[in-house]
Amino acid sequence: MAMKGSQPAGPLDVGTIGRMVRDGAAGEAMLIKLLASNPDDKNAVIVALGEACGNAGIPILHAIAADRGATIDERCSALVALAKRQGSDASETLARALLDEDRVIRRYGLLCMAYVGDGRSWDAVLYALRVSLAGPAPRFPFALNPAALFSQSEVLPPIAYLARFATNASREEMVVGLVSSNWDKLYNAEQEWLRSHWLACDPNAEKPMPPNLSRIQSWIQRPFFAPLYVD
Repeated sequence: MAMKGSQPAGPLDVGTIGRMVRDGAAGEAMLIKLLASNPDDKNAVIVALGEACGNAGIPILHAIAADRGATIDERCSALVALAKRQGSDASETLARALLDEDRVIRRYGLLCMAYVGDGRSWDAVLYALRVSLAGPAPRFPFALNPAALFSQSEVLPPIAYLARFATNASREEMVVGLVSSNWDKLYNAEQEWLRSHWLACDPNAEKPMPPNLSRIQSWIQRPFFAPLYVD
């Protein structure tokens, strides 16, 4: 599945969805009705619930994210919606997605955890990074597009998560050591990203710097988590 972030789709008028999102609990109730009555618009409605207000939408999003009978698009949209709406309070569902049998669900869970998740997945994400770095150096190191690293890179999302929770010297040294010792396993665009977001990972850096967390968060937010309907 192509990574779509939180872009609405379907024949339902975007302006109509936006008005429902901004109409508080009443608007949320209307969106929930659309989930059942407008199957062609279901994914767009799930996305909208990520910015709606009320008490009913959140448990529905959790249910969709965990529902293996739902489409991959619907489950991914529910994960993003939960991250936007609940922040770290959605961590249990987001972390569970890291263990899903579907690779796309696992990736979305990781992206959401990197953006807002709590620290419960440190060991799992560190292991995922080790696995990603275990292979050979890329045959075509210029293959990744710097503008599309969010969707193309296998190593930067876990590094982004780990950067948020490298809260002591031991953890920071663990991640920096792992990445710097596998520097040749990275694509050129990934190396450039690290030089501007976590310079200490570059084994050739003259003045290693800690992770720039605000820049990392901005990098994560732009593709998926920026607001669509609410300023």
